[in-house]
Order: sequence, then C-alpha cells, then structure tokens
Amino acid sequence: MQVPGVGHMLRPLGISERLMYDYSQLHPRHFCVALQLKARRSPDDFRHAVRSVQHRHPLLRAIVLRDPLQRAAFYDSDIGREPAVLPWGPEIRWENLVQSELETDIEPRAPLFRATVLHRPARAMVIFTFHHAIADANAGLIVLRDLLRALAGDPVDALDVPDGSDLRIGIGDPPQVEADQSATQAARRDMLRAIAGQQLWRPFEGDRISVASAEIPADLTELLRDRARSEQTTINSVICTALAIVAGRREGLGQYTILTPVDLRQAAGFDGDECAMRAYASPIPISNLRTDRFWETCRRHTSQVNAFRNVKAFQASTRNLNELLRSDDDPQVAAGLLGSLNNNAVVSNLGVSSLPQRIGDIHIEGVWGPAGQARMTDERFIGVVTYGGVLRLLEAIPSYKQTVIEALVDRLFAITHVRNW
Repeated sequence: MQVPGVGHMLRPLGISERLMYDYSQLHPRHFCVALQLKARRSPDDFRHAVRSVQHRHPLLRAIVLRDPLQRAAFYDSDIGREPAVLPWGPEIRWENLVQSELETDIEPRAPLFRATVLHRPARAMVIFTFHHAIADANAGLIVLRDLLRALAGDPVDALDVPDGSDLRIGIGDPPQVEADQSATQAARRDMLRAIAGQQLWRPFEGDRISVASAEIPADLTELLRDRARSEQTTINSVICTALAIVAGRREGLGQYTILTPVDLRQAAGFDGDECAMRAYASPIPISNLRTDRFWETCRRHTSQVNAFRNVKAFQASTRNLNELLRSDDDPQVAAGLLGSLNNNAVVSNLGVSSLPQRIGDIHIEGVWGPAGQARMTDERFIGVVTYGGVLRLLEAIPSYKQTVIEALVDRLFAITHVRNW
C-alpha cells in the first residue's frame, strides 16, 4: 500500500484495539493525562522531547488503514503534527485545555496521539491525548515518564512494535464454528446493532465537556488508605462506593453501575516499558447506597473487582470479543457492545504512580488523569492517580451534567474523620 506520508505496516490491530477503533468511528473516544513540572526548558526542548518519545514508541506515530486482507492495521507514519506549545498565562486553566482536547476528534489519517504543552520559562503543564486503540491510561504515564527522561537528556531508545494483548496471552484469530453457533453469533451481532441504534449517545458535533480537578493532601490520603485497609477493602472501592452514594442519590438512582478498568501488565507479564492497550474493563453495579452499610458495600465491590483482575478472566473476555467482532463488521457492533454495559460512570484509578519526583533538574509537581468520554448521553468519568502521596481526581462530564467532584471529596474527607462510617 502506497499512501503519501505512510510507511510500512506495523501489524494488524488486536481485538481490544479494534473494539476501541471501531467504536470511535461512530463515537470518538480518546483520553488525556497531564503532568506539571518545574524546570527551565525552551519550547523547542519540549518539541524535541515529544519527537523522541514518538520515535521510542511506534504506536505514537501510527495511523490505522486497511491492509490487503481488509483488516484494520497500524501503519507507520511521518505525517504527525508538531506538539502545540502555548504560552501559559495566569488566565489559562489547564483543565480547560483538557476539555478542549476531549472535544476535538483525532484527525482522519493522522497519528492517534497528540501533545500540548502550556509553557512558562521555568514551569510547564504537559497534556497528552491518546486514542484508546493505542494506549490505556497507564501507558500514558509510561509515555510521560519517557518525556521527562528526554527532557533531562537521558537516552530514550526505540522499542519494537508491541504485540496486541490478545496475541500475547495466546488468543489469535477466532476458530471456525459450526453452523448453529454461527447463527447464534449472527443473532448476537444483530442485537448489538439494534442497541447501537438506540438514543444512548449524544452527537459529537458541538459536544461540550466540563472538566474539574481536586486533590486530597498526603496526610489525609494516608489516613484514607489506612482506614480502607483496616476495613479489608481498597481506596479504589472506597472511591467507587462514595461516588455511587453521592451521584446515585443526586440522580435519583437505586443502583449505580461503575465501569472499572484493570491493568494487566503485572498479571500477564507484559513489558512495563511499552505504550499499548493492556487493560480491560467490567461494569460493577453498586446497589446498596446506604451510608450505614458503607464498608460492607466497599468489601463487596473489592471482591467483584478481584474476580476479574486476572488473566483467565481477560482471556474469556477476549474470546467473547473474537466471536462477536469480525474484521469486516461495521462499527455498530462495537458501539452496541459498549452501549450494552449500561454503566453510569467510569472510575479509572491508576493507583500509586511510580514516577520519580525528580529527574535531573526536573521536579515533577503533579500528575492527573485520565480524563475521557465515550459520548454517552448520561456518563461521568473520574480519573484517579496518587503521586507524591497526594490523591488527585479528575472529572469529565457532558457540560449539561452537574459536577459531583467536590461532594465526592467531601465524602472522602468525612471517611477519614468519622469512626463508624
């Protein structure tokens, strides 16, 4: 295939990558991570560092085209746009830039990654935007780490093209099926196409998003972690349960379902240096919104997360996708599949970031993310990351929805101070 600015084929998309890519053909879905640093660097220093990380990670410069067998495939590209380096004046909120990034689609036949830097002479805010086909949020932190290394003058050598997660865990193309199984799968795909035709999504054109951030200081974060451990649960389950109570009550719901992504790098032995999609997610309903049963509900949530935080559960999910998604399917199947999850929110908790607080003369002041949107009419996205002991939250919602991030933080503060709640 000869396309101006396009090089050789890197590889076909894996099944999880194709799910995200196909879905985005109807409902653009990408996400952002952000990092604030203190160091004296010029705009050209940032441009060079971004080019270095794109050289290191092949999927950061990839575009998606159809290969000779009509499969969606990653192709190397040299048509990527330069990172935008903008003056960071006192009137500019970096959250507004994340908002703008989420409102702006990835350009056709452009790499599925872009970078923006809000720049001051001795400080900067870096915002990376990724299509979900090439990365999960933890991959975003990997790329931020490599940017810091490049800015510090450390070598950032090129890596090989990462395999798709399905191939890495031993699941390839779907097997041949009997006629009755094929008919069943065709009926399932028809059902998903019907779901894709429902009024579950808002139009992308003119879509407006609100983004807000909040943080819990290190001392209170430690108290929250200790309290969660003493109750035999996790901070993630505490956040999800508190969100369900706050948002569920506000929206008049008796049950609140949260889509929970899990990182498979450690469980599946994936390379921790690669930028690739290495996560999958499952919806977890929280049906008890009573504060007097709070810790019981947290423990139940933790058990449900642990049940799919393993390679066998991921293999089962991947086999199901392999049965449903075909290389010649239209994007409606992917849209119907994700639309059928019926989640009210996404909570993407990256845990405790391993980013160092200093690399050379660069001091990292904070990390946020992820922030994303799936264009559902009723959705709320909460990104969580703990860095330097501080727990930071980032909320992204359609502009017509009411924010709950302050109420959520108030609830988390209360947990550290109320003994029996």
